[in-house]
Amino acid sequence: MRGLTLQTKLLASLAALLAAALTVLAYVLIDESRQRRDEFTLEQARYQAQMLADASVDAVASEDFELMERWIRAALPSSGYAYAALVRTNGQVLTHSDTSQIGKHAQTQTEPASAQRDYTWKNRPVHEIIHPVRIGQRHLANAHIAYFTDTKTALGAQTQYKIGMVLIAVLLLLGAAAWLVSRSIIQPIGELTLAVSKTTYEQGAELSGALLHRRDEIGILANAFANMAHSLVEAFRLVKQSNAELEQRVAARTHDLHDANLAIEASHARVMAIMENVADGILTVDANGRIDSCNQAIEQLFGYRQQDLIGQPVDILFGAAPSSGAEAGPTDMEHSTTRAGVVELTGRHQNGSTFPLEIAWSTLDQGNLRVTIGIARDISQQKQVVEHLQHFADHDALTGLYNRRHFEAELGRVVERTRRGRAEQCALMFLDLDHFKQVNDTLGHAAGDHVLIEVAQHIKTHTRKSDLAARLGGDEFAILLYNITKEQALLAADTLRRALDETDFRYELTRLDIGCSIGVTLIQHDIPSANAVMERADQACYQAKRAGRNLVRLFQTGDPASLKIVTPEQ
Repeated sequence: MRGLTLQTKLLASLAALLAAALTVLAYVLIDESRQRRDEFTLEQARYQAQMLADASVDAVASEDFELMERWIRAALPSSGYAYAALVRTNGQVLTHSDTSQIGKHAQTQTEPASAQRDYTWKNRPVHEIIHPVRIGQRHLANAHIAYFTDTKTALGAQTQYKIGMVLIAVLLLLGAAAWLVSRSIIQPIGELTLAVSKTTYEQGAELSGALLHRRDEIGILANAFANMAHSLVEAFRLVKQSNAELEQRVAARTHDLHDANLAIEASHARVMAIMENVADGILTVDANGRIDSCNQAIEQLFGYRQQDLIGQPVDILFGAAPSSGAEAGPTDMEHSTTRAGVVELTGRHQNGSTFPLEIAWSTLDQGNLRVTIGIARDISQQKQVVEHLQHFADHDALTGLYNRRHFEAELGRVVERTRRGRAEQCALMFLDLDHFKQVNDTLGHAAGDHVLIEVAQHIKTHTRKSDLAARLGGDEFAILLYNITKEQALLAADTLRRALDETDFRYELTRLDIGCSIGVTLIQHDIPSANAVMERADQACYQAKRAGRNLVRLFQTGDPASLKIVTPEQ
């Protein structure tokens, strides 16, 4: 009965699959036939419109309505056509297969070219072909032919009969194949399945000799299952024996563990007393990255209560990756428990604020357990001092721009990357103020400092944020332009020159005549050193001063034996 059920399912599935395939095939054939019919109808309508237009030329020219009517009737070859008509270019219907339309106005072509359109005629969709009626270059009227597009193509009775017979024949073949499969495969598999369902851990499989003596794949499967069932029964017997022995060992180990726990609790109490009296924050983290314990100093650092932190992932205390090059903390416990040391992290307070944090990680092995211990302290004040010192070391105290030391170091790195072909094209702009010495000599250094601060502000305003501007000393400034072409560098220099030239510099009530001369040089792969770049920019600036000041000059290499200076206009 089980085999018959499988056989029925197989036959039904194959029959459904074949029926679906034949249905799709029939649909494709019918659709292809309809497409061919539509293409033929369209070509026939175009031919009919052309023939009507060519045949009715004389009738239209002479306004012979009887002859036009005969051509109209001849232009409708079947009932699938909606109408035929001759229409003047102004829309007046000369003649129409529907006589009620004669003399009315219809939409037509005013251009002497063929056209077509879809619309509704007497509540049915039609496709209309319009062909011009011409004598030479003269456009007299248009021939209209329209056919219905809602006609359906049905399968013929003979086609339906053939499809039905093919389907029946295929179903019979499938039935015979399913019967053979059921007899030779499905029924033996059903018997094997029944034996499998009755197999238990304590009783092996009971298979018939017919199955075990088969020499095909089913026989191999039956023998393999019989052997596996025997091995399973034997393995189950051994497992029961092992479980009994394991229970005895577990009972003994449980007694030992109870004594060890008492000793650990006493040790833990001593450790907690020490932790609570240390000024630095101390926490312990288990192997899963969760906080096992912490002292009161941790509460003050992070704002959490001790009981709220126990069991939480240690990640909640850290807001970002380390700000230094040190190893990461135990946000990834798989690595942190094996990498001890002092690291710098961003601490995250309970209220969401962050602060720089230094934490020393170490590991402690307790038998088979490994515990990570962290000693943390807030280093906000130390960081502020370091940042202030770093800013002071890299920036000019008067203007706030980078100083010469930082600028030369960065220029050296750019030149080295350029020589190795690893950097985009850069340029150096060397700026020297015009008439600045006169300001210092007449108004004093306070006025000069005022001018330098205002010039630095203009440099910040008229250069890109990605560029690096520095005061080299006195009234000399340098700007390192990244990823820039020669034309863009000259334009940037001239823009800055004009901005300074148009600025009304004043100190107290005195107007100051301040301009600048700018030298520009490109940093190319053949440049030997950073000093060479500075010398070229300085030469270009010197040429700008010699040419009359308040100018921009570009240093370019041409012939290796000669150097030339060009203006932005060049």
